Order: sequence, then structure tokens, then C-alpha cells
Amino acid sequence: MNDNIKISNDVIAKIASIAACDVKEVKGLHGGNVVNGIVKTITKNASTKGVSVECNEDTVKIDISIVINYGCKLNPVAEQVQERVRADIETMTGFNKITVNVLVAGLFFEENQDS
Repeated sequence: MNDNIKISNDVIAKIASIAACDVKEVKGLHGGNVVNGIVKTITKNASTKGVSVECNEDTVKIDISIVINYGCKLNPVAEQVQERVRADIETMTGFNKITVNVLVAGLFFEENQDS
């Protein structure tokens, strides 16, 4: 018997998206396109825009673009995203050779409610 189980790249991208957005200082994912100075930020609705996945036999490579809250330390947040994405994908898929590349593509500024 020659049984196979395959996991779609879209499913892995969805897991990565949800995991990244669960990190406290992450505002959402970055949609990637800049047109006329307008950058699209995808909020925490588990979209897979801003996530790319490459799978080989036993390795997974994920590139994820995030938007984080202004004022927080960038490197620790990006490292938390890497750890969370890697852990969730490993837990849900069984893959253990996972590379997670994080691009901090934007900063989110809270609007002043007092004005």
C-alpha cells in the first residue's frame, strides 16, 4: 500500500498567518503591493496575503511580511513571530525543518482619539 498525505501550501500559509497575528505587537500582515504610496495592511483576519510558502519533501520555507505597532522593539517581535509560526506549523503538520523569514514591512500608528 502506498498511502500519501499532502498538505496544501495554502493551509500552511493560513497557519503561519494566524500564528503571526497572535503575537501581541503584530497589527496584521502586509499585503505586499505599494501603489501610488498606498500600502495595504491586512488586519488580523487570517488572510494569507503577505505570506509565501515553499515546501519540498521534508522542508518548509515561509516568508511573512508583518506590520507592527509603532514604538515596540522590532527584533524581539520578529523573533517571537518566527518562534510562534515555526512551533504552530511543526505541531499541526509534523514538519520539523522549518525556515521562517520575517520582513517588518510597516509600522502602525494609533490615531490620537483626543483630537
